[in-house]
Amino acid sequence: MKVFINITEAASEDTLKAFKAAFFYLNKGHQYSFIKEKDTDITINLTTQFFPLKSLDTYLDSYKDKELNITEDSPLIFKGSVYLKIPQTKYFIWFPTSIDNLLNTVEINKNNATYLSNLAYVYTFGSTAKSSQSYLDRCEQILKLIYPKIFSNYKLSFSGIELVTAKVYGVQLIYNKLGVLAKPSDRSLINKNICFACVTSIEYTEPTYVFLHSMFAFNDIKLFKVYYVNGTKKAVEELQKRYSKISPNIEVIQYSYHTKAKTKLHFNRDYVDSKMSILDELTPMYDLTVMCDCDILCQGNLKSTLLTASISSGNIFGGRDILAIHGATLINCFKYINGGFIIYKKGNYSFKDLYYKWKCTPHKGDVGFYNEQDFINYTFYKQITYLLDINNFTAHHRAVTSKATPIIYHYCGPTKPYQNIRNDKCNTVNKVVLGYFVANIPETMFFTLYHNYVDTIKKDLDPIFLKIIDYLKHSSLLNKYNDLVLQYNLTELGI
Repeated sequence: MKVFINITEAASEDTLKAFKAAFFYLNKGHQYSFIKEKDTDITINLTTQFFPLKSLDTYLDSYKDKELNITEDSPLIFKGSVYLKIPQTKYFIWFPTSIDNLLNTVEINKNNATYLSNLAYVYTFGSTAKSSQSYLDRCEQILKLIYPKIFSNYKLSFSGIELVTAKVYGVQLIYNKLGVLAKPSDRSLINKNICFACVTSIEYTEPTYVFLHSMFAFNDIKLFKVYYVNGTKKAVEELQKRYSKISPNIEVIQYSYHTKAKTKLHFNRDYVDSKMSILDELTPMYDLTVMCDCDILCQGNLKSTLLTASISSGNIFGGRDILAIHGATLINCFKYINGGFIIYKKGNYSFKDLYYKWKCTPHKGDVGFYNEQDFINYTFYKQITYLLDINNFTAHHRAVTSKATPIIYHYCGPTKPYQNIRNDKCNTVNKVVLGYFVANIPETMFFTLYHNYVDTIKKDLDPIFLKIIDYLKHSSLLNKYNDLVLQYNLTELGI
């Protein structure tokens, strides 16, 4: 069915952006357009005195007339504060005047605060649709007078206004907003002899492709060494040919575990993937060695990050780990960095020898559980300097720096945007859905971002990998998890 949305009074471009963003987010069942076409089935007439609240898809299925007029007396509109009472059978929010006129409000009182509070939804959709900053600032000024803390994150991964909006429109709206991809611009890096490196395996060739593609999209990297664990010569050659399509500066190297030992370190693995021999090989040769995990997505240029590492004191640079954010480290050192993205200055560190001693030394409590990461932090703590959180960002970091613009998104831990969430080894989602524990931080917060990036390069990826991604996008289990996390955050905020 073709439906024409006819805005009958003039409105600013910023308001129209917010209105259209909300309308298209809610309505997907018919062919909607804001441009009149000859064979239109239904025309909806309204002004920006109304704002989309609920999908019209089902309602229009049984609508018989050619025109639908939305007026103040229409049974489809809701008058009042949606924040206080979410209407289940209404389709538009009513404002006593156009949204543009409302933004000129000078005095807030009990009477107008009721409907002015609904500007929260205009603000969220406006920010998603890139309405002008001055427009958003005017919304924000009014909303802060009604709810002083609505733009605070309250040490949660969601800001107050995100939670208010997600309660009405669903948490996927917020994930969609966070899933907008950055656009590469200046790819230049500092004039230093720099080597990037990562370790991959047969299970990780696709995520590694996504990671490498994103790194080279934003950075003019001269050398990136990919160590392929226990890969055959043929497999290494095939991977080299494939990754070279991203850049000829990628070198795939056949790599076997250098340490074989039965140990309690790192989930009782027999093979301890220490990377220490790799670091001993690279760090004496290059001004900076950047060791990365493969469960990463790059969305920015690393020039300033590398410059910081180059001119700062200290020899090892990394972002705060989740444990450091939550104060959960059993550490006698000053800092605790995450192992997923670490920059090393040139030097002879003797990683392998020191790691062997570390591995053979009894440790107290949980020390050693995170293997390489614990080793680096405990052994080299005097040489460690923190990078900004944007260089290794997770939903946990957003709880303390909600307005950051991340460069590196790290999908650390057991819940990843490409991993079977029903897998016993990846059961965070399952445990929350089954009620074994409450999740206050949404580990899935940046899944949409990853999925959107994958979609831009899907022609280069394995079809099975794409099927897994598609399954996760529509997983009911994931939806239940997200709803439970949202409900916890709403409770914490007192909504």
